[in-house]
Amino acid sequence: MFTGFGQDGTPPSGIAQECGPCHGRGCRCGGRCLECREHAAGLHGAGIQGSGRPARTRFTRWRARVEARYRIVASRRARYLEMFKGLAEPALPRQRLPSSKDLIKQVLDQALTLEREDRIMWYLRRWRDGLFLQAYWPGGAGKRDPDLTAQGLETNLQLLKKRLGPESTYPAKLNEFTAVQSQKFWRDLQHFLGNAKTNGFTGVLDFKFPPDMKPHDLLDHLKRLEGADLEKSPARLLEPDDDEREITFPDGWAWWRLDRASCRQEGQAMRHCGNTASPRAGDQILSLREPVKRGGKTFWKPHATFILNNGTLGEMKGYGNQKPGAKLHPYIVKLLESDLVKMVNGGGYAPDQNFALSDLTAGPRDELLKRKPALAGLLAYYKIHGADDLIKTELNDRLGTTKPVWTDHGLLLDEFTDLKSLAQAMNDDHLENAAGFLEGDRDSDDLSGGYSDIPTYEVEAFYSQYQEAKPDHWKKIQAYVFQHHHDEILQKAEDGGLDLDALDATDIDAQWLAELDLGEFNGAAKSAISDAMNQAAERDLSRRVEHHLAQWPDLGRARRSGRGGSPLSLDIDHSGPAYRIFAPVEALLAELDHDPHASNLDDRVRDNYDQDKFHFPDNLDTSPDPKQLAEFFDWFEENLPKEAV
Repeated sequence: MFTGFGQDGTPPSGIAQECGPCHGRGCRCGGRCLECREHAAGLHGAGIQGSGRPARTRFTRWRARVEARYRIVASRRARYLEMFKGLAEPALPRQRLPSSKDLIKQVLDQALTLEREDRIMWYLRRWRDGLFLQAYWPGGAGKRDPDLTAQGLETNLQLLKKRLGPESTYPAKLNEFTAVQSQKFWRDLQHFLGNAKTNGFTGVLDFKFPPDMKPHDLLDHLKRLEGADLEKSPARLLEPDDDEREITFPDGWAWWRLDRASCRQEGQAMRHCGNTASPRAGDQILSLREPVKRGGKTFWKPHATFILNNGTLGEMKGYGNQKPGAKLHPYIVKLLESDLVKMVNGGGYAPDQNFALSDLTAGPRDELLKRKPALAGLLAYYKIHGADDLIKTELNDRLGTTKPVWTDHGLLLDEFTDLKSLAQAMNDDHLENAAGFLEGDRDSDDLSGGYSDIPTYEVEAFYSQYQEAKPDHWKKIQAYVFQHHHDEILQKAEDGGLDLDALDATDIDAQWLAELDLGEFNGAAKSAISDAMNQAAERDLSRRVEHHLAQWPDLGRARRSGRGGSPLSLDIDHSGPAYRIFAPVEALLAELDHDPHASNLDDRVRDNYDQDKFHFPDNLDTSPDPKQLAEFFDWFEENLPKEAV
């Protein structure tokens, strides 16, 4: 059916002119838009192109159209996926996704909603550059293989230069990657494009994304274009419709409730997106409207648009996404006093332009909060109503976790089966290194220096403690050494100027035995000492890790530099076989009250995780106390010759 296309999916020459009737105008897409491709596939008009015969049935035409659309979209996705080819899965930065394939699929799905090629490529390039840099560039923030050689690093760098250009551009590319990852950037971008589509803002719609434009510059430019389009907007009166007036005022003004999540007409009249950019399930539009008489007919002029979701007010804007003026406050107060509203939350595009209780003068605000204290914020509502569905919905939406679990101990943010998985989730190499020793993945000899590094004086100290703890066993060792190593003892006595005729087994003390360096004794002693030192080092390392986890990072670290507010301290519970991270519900709600537009609190906790708080220690305490060392005396005896014990 795709006879009109080459194997690479490119359209035949001259297709743009043939598509003019299909578009109702001359198409300048160069044959790349969906309509032109369908035309080439013979899906516009009466027949199938190239077949010389008409379409047989309506079903045939429908099936052909579906197949063509699928192939076009599939071909497009495959071309975009090629941009990420070669990205090594283990090197990807931490994401709350099961694999890099899922992450790239999610990014691609998001990019395709931008529709146009220039927008999609602009967005995907920043994701591609950032992921490759985090995976392969030594200056990136991603997790890298600690065993990678200098040659391996150079190989990675050459790969990056081939794909991304000179290394001098990498810091800027990483900054752009960080910007496009943020929810705020995506929300603002969706706002400008959705608003333009709703209102027909040609300045924004016709703007082609320059490949080299930085994310913040892009948003600033779209904002200027939107402002210019607003200046050219027509009158904004709405005709009566079937929506309901919830609150009517003596002067005829009214709050209308639109029983739908978005409204293009509201957006066009108010010069915003009408909630078409990012509607949520349960959203309803509340529109404050003024009656206007024209030619004997009553029209309605909207002045404010609020988004209501299950009793919570979200975005609350005036004309052109500006903050509602003071003259609208009496109408807004009546809405807040009504049973429609349980809580004020804010959010959405330009959250600083939302109506806020602080916009009211002190008198009306205090009276309102006396009558309805839950409007003071999430924490106040929680103290009155407890963890009802509204509170759970708000926190679940903001935490970023897939399924946060509510417990008496707090809100369970995450659970890890072992310390290593916790360290990997936090991207902490030092903590992961410690977990390798504490959980048996790495040889403990690396902690203490191992068997070969134990000096003679340590062996002598071990023998002295053994002689004091087990004098009878020590006599057997003396007798065995005097009998089986008599020549070595005589030579040592002669070197020391001792009377050889008076020499007997009792002259062999701890120092002599250590200095004789007899393999069957010193080898067993060093093994016992090594194990005791490893145990001491592991105990010290475990103590340091526990102290580190007790000093778990909090969400208030950045605020303490000047924003004020209380820190959000987390709690790690390791009373069972897993590490469980809990957050106190009241502290989370207080954080959202302090910053109503915060999102993905769980990710912000992880982002605030300070790796500098824990460095894998090079100076672990490896000196076992006598009681601890005595645990290894029996093991020492088991490795001695039978005659010696």
